This record gives sequence, structure tokens and C-alpha cells, in this order.
Amino acid sequence: MKDKVNGPAIALMITSGIGAIGSVIWLLLHLLGLGLMAAGTAAEGGSAGGMAGMMQGTLGLIMQLVGIALTAAILFGAWKMKTLADWNLAIVAAILAIIPCTSPCCCLTIGPGIWALVVLFNGEVRAAFPNQPAYQPPPQAPPPPAAPPGN
Repeated sequence: MKDKVNGPAIALMITSGIGAIGSVIWLLLHLLGLGLMAAGTAAEGGSAGGMAGMMQGTLGLIMQLVGIALTAAILFGAWKMKTLADWNLAIVAAILAIIPCTSPCCCLTIGPGIWALVVLFNGEVRAAFPNQPAYQPPPQAPPPPAAPPGN
């Protein structure tokens, strides 16, 4: 079963790794005062107003930390998926990857997240994880009743 989960797990790890690197870079830029609007407001001699001002303050810092935590959760769940260690964490990681704006690479993680969900809900793959029920193929429909003799 590892060959079935390797593709989506590695794709989730790569995209969440890129997202984590992006979040750390944005956090460092934020802490250094080099956010997106910092240069423009300094040139104008004023302070950033509206949404730009909020993104440079405490809210911006909190959003970067949440982004790092979410990308770390996706990365951890993808590792658990690759090693067939925890189906529930793998599902959580795949769902987090699908939710827009959970990382700087949210557009990149949507595809691997959907791919991971499709693979994880395969009965044989799910049964390969510990503490998951064994795969039971769907029951076959009974054959139609035989026609009565004499027709």
C-alpha cells in the first residue's frame, strides 16, 4: 500500500515545506519591519492604514505564526500518511491542505490535498493503517430469482 500513498504524501510534504519556508520568510520580514507596505508608508512619511496597517501589526504576526503551525501540521500528517502510521492525522493534513489561505502556497496544496483524500478513502489503503477496520469489499447483490417453470 505504500506505493499508493507515496505520491500524494510526498506532494503534500513538498508543497507544505515550500509553504513553511514562505511563512518563515514572511515572519522574518515582518519582524524586521520590511513587510509589504512598510516601504511605501515610509516613503509617504505616514503610517499604514486600513488592512495594510493591520497586517503589519500584531494581527500580521499572529497570522504568520498560525501559517507556520498549519504548514507544520500538514507536513506532519503527510509524514504519517507516507509511513502508514496514522490515518486520522493523514486525513486532517489533507483537509488542511485543501482549505484556502492556510499557507502561502495554498494554490499548490489544493491538488495534492484532494489526491490524498481520494487515496486515503480507498478501502484497501485505509485497512493498511493500524487501528483501521479490515477492508470488506461491498456485498454482491443476490442473483435475481429464477423464472417459475412453465413460462
